[in-house]
Amino acid sequence: MSGSVSQLQNFNLANLTAPASGTTHAAKFLITASAGNPATITMSGYVQQIGDFLGQAMTVDNSANAVAITIAETTFGWARTVQAGALQTFQYPAVTNQIFIISASANVSVGLTIFDWPAFPEWASLSGTGSQPVSIVGPVSVTQGASPWVTQRQNARIIGTDRGGTITVGGTSKTLAAVNLARNALVIANPSTAAAQGIATAESLFVNLTAAATLTGANFAEIVPGGRLSLGIEGVVDTSLVTIIGATTAHRYYAMEW
Repeated sequence: MSGSVSQLQNFNLANLTAPASGTTHAAKFLITASAGNPATITMSGYVQQIGDFLGQAMTVDNSANAVAITIAETTFGWARTVQAGALQTFQYPAVTNQIFIISASANVSVGLTIFDWPAFPEWASLSGTGSQPVSIVGPVSVTQGASPWVTQRQNARIIGTDRGGTITVGGTSKTLAAVNLARNALVIANPSTAAAQGIATAESLFVNLTAAATLTGANFAEIVPGGRLSLGIEGVVDTSLVTIIGATTAHRYYAMEW
């Protein structure tokens, strides 16, 4: 049975066009939301304050919160999740009558700035002194942040596979990545603060290759809070099984495999 295609709707977009006033603008908002109580921004309601304004990019500052937030725009129909402890800039379809719904699983206070020009995208960067965006000089350029990470090698754009997640059971090893003979690189990052890790006290993660990771004893590497482990970018490519362990259930970590 063959597949099918159904055209849903056409939109007139204002992306990559100069504002009608000839000057770029930004509108800043402070958002408070909680579980079951999302916040809504109806841009048409701010016409008197911001004038001729049609947003096409935004920066979301979720660096002070311990839970992820989701921004959903209902006119065009898209959603973006910004992880806990992260700040992110991205572009979106510039339709008229934009309506944004911001939701979270707990109490949050979020800074949100909307631009009427195509701001340069920046994938989520973790807060804290040990988890700032990094750039590695060489044939591979990587920006650290929430998934997915993107590498550029010889001008080719390669999308990685998200291997991030949380410790399922504290003190019990789990598989982070299976044996992969095609693996070119693997990066694992441990957030720098307890809030960003999603637990009460910041702690290390332990990684092992070929065997189950342990909290004590021999492991391939310990990733301290704010640290990261790179295989194939700063070291030798390893295609074997990769396991990870943390002392506390729900400890959040970020990882990407290429």
